[in-house]
This record gives sequence, C-alpha cells and structure tokens, in this order.
Amino acid sequence: MKIGYPNNPRKEIMEEIKWIGEHFDFIDFFMEPDKAYYNQIDLKAIKRALEDYGLGIVGHTAYYLPFASPIKAIRMAAINEAEKCFASFSKLGAEYVTVHASWPPSLFNAKEGLQMQIESLEILLQRAEKYGIKLMYESGVGELDNYGNVAKILQALPKLYF
Repeated sequence: MKIGYPNNPRKEIMEEIKWIGEHFDFIDFFMEPDKAYYNQIDLKAIKRALEDYGLGIVGHTAYYLPFASPIKAIRMAAINEAEKCFASFSKLGAEYVTVHASWPPSLFNAKEGLQMQIESLEILLQRAEKYGIKLMYESGVGELDNYGNVAKILQALPKLYF
C-alpha cells in the first residue's frame, strides 16, 4: 500500500514537495492558484524534486471548476483550463488525474445537471487521453452527490475512473 498527501496550493510548492517527500509515497498534487497552478510553477524543478524523493504523483484539478455551468462558454472555459493542467500533469509523470463533481444552480434539476456534467466529462476524457491521463471522478458532499447520480455518470462514461 502507498500513502500519499495533498499539497496546499496556497503554500510554496517546492517546500510542500520536500515535506511530503520526507513522509509519504506520493503527492496528491492540487494544481490550483495561487502558488501551484500550471502557469505559476517550474515543471522541470518539480519533476526533478519528485524524482529526488522517489515521490509518485496523482493529479488533482481545482474542485471549483464549473463543469456543469448552465452557460456553455463557461463550461468550455473550465474544460480548457483542465486541459492545461492535464498537459502539465503529463510532464510531471501523472497517470491519474481527478476532476470534481459540478452541479448547476438549483434552478436546474438533477437530470439537467447530470447531462451538463456528462457532456463536459466526455470532452474531458478525450482531452485527458491525448496526454495519456486516466481521468478520475470525485463526487462531493451535496444532496445530488449520491449513489444514484454517480452511478449514472459512471454508466454513461465507462472510461471514467472513480
């Protein structure tokens, strides 16, 4: 069994890697602002540090990316941001990357929310595949994050991990 730990994206990533590398087997790399986002980090230095510590990596995108926004342009912007993370995670050697459940405002019902998520996740799966990434889905703690809805998403998307 391997035990990992997440970095805090509000702290300096190299210090986080050092501490995690001294105590754990892998980093659950939260690629988020304000100090661990793809456009704020030195991928070569991070890759070298991961190798120096023998540290594995699992990627983790921001939980607040709005993949189920009722506004399609916002969903696509979130998908595009996730893809930029996929590119960086691929360079760091991550095989698995997590995306989070996303639900529209309560003006929309669960069926509509599921459809928005599934549409976004289909695109995310295609984009992740380009980088050799296996996509994992992490449900939340809200009322709609229940067994039935998660099962519908996984049934619709057999390549999606949970």
